Amino acid sequence: MTLQRIISEISRKIGSLEIIHYGRVNKSIIKAKDLLSGAYILDDSIELRGITGTEISLNQNKFFSYKKIGENVYRFNNNSFEVLIRPIEY
Repeated sequence: MTLQRIISEISRKIGSLEIIHYGRVNKSIIKAKDLLSGAYILDDSIELRGITGTEISLNQNKFFSYKKIGENVYRFNNNSFEVLIRPIEY
């Protein structure tokens, strides 16, 4: 499945998906959760936005990978960040 198709699928489900963001900055571990409000493909990166102002930009370099897991779960990996997009847990 192409990246463009995955982002199109995600964009159609905005408001019903949440972003879970894991990563490391220096020696600190980041874990954030937000409601997805936008997913975009830019020239050399993917940008995901949350409803509370969270902005995640993943560069498409040699470490970048993505896959669809199940019907509504998507995973994006970069050398320093991991993003999971899934349906909202009630």
